[in-house]
Amino acid sequence: MSAHDLSACLDAVEQRLVAATGDRSLCDLSRVGAPGSVKELEGRSAALRDALRLVRRGQAPDEHAAAEQVVAEWRRHLPLDERRGPVWLAYRRGGVDELDSFLSAR
Repeated sequence: MSAHDLSACLDAVEQRLVAATGDRSLCDLSRVGAPGSVKELEGRSAALRDALRLVRRGQAPDEHAAAEQVVAEWRRHLPLDERRGPVWLAYRRGGVDELDSFLSAR
């Protein structure tokens, strides 16, 4: 796999995020209580960026391995985010769902 595949997924998620936010900054939306759907998309974007970062830094041999590593880490954080509240949980689940989707498409 090449970095293009994760990058293509990230581009698609970011287009959906811009559409969902009306191009408002995530910081502004967070201050007023961003809806779960926006946080879910933000989590998807963050998880993909985490995986891409591993590949680009040579900390994973390929995109598949990077996605597996990041999704395992994000899954470990789910119980904490369940206690933190629904917005955090939406963020974390979005990332897990995105990487699961990426891995299953292979």
